[in-house]
Amino acid sequence: MILTNGQVIEAIETIEKTDKTDKTDNIEKTDKIESSRAYNVNSVICLGRIEFVTDQDKTIQQTYKLAKKFYPSEEEIRRVLERSGMRVQTLAMTIDYISGKLVKES
Repeated sequence: MILTNGQVIEAIETIEKTDKTDKTDNIEKTDKIESSRAYNVNSVICLGRIEFVTDQDKTIQQTYKLAKKFYPSEEEIRRVLERSGMRVQTLAMTIDYISGKLVKES
């Protein structure tokens, strides 16, 4: 079954528990295990509770941080946020359990 964005939002409003699976590329683990070789996290599974962020200032702040990675200039980010920032819906996840798969680089 494939859900539309509206159906996902409705489901979050009714049931706050969720899971998130993410495929990551070469996120280096900070603590080294068993040797000095780097370990990389290959995939991550997060289980927890998700909720809507109702503080509009916090939503704009987090959207701005994310937009800095994708927009070429800060002026363009400000212009887009002024035009459509009030329509952004942010979700926050409280992680209860996280699991990842380590891959040892040779």
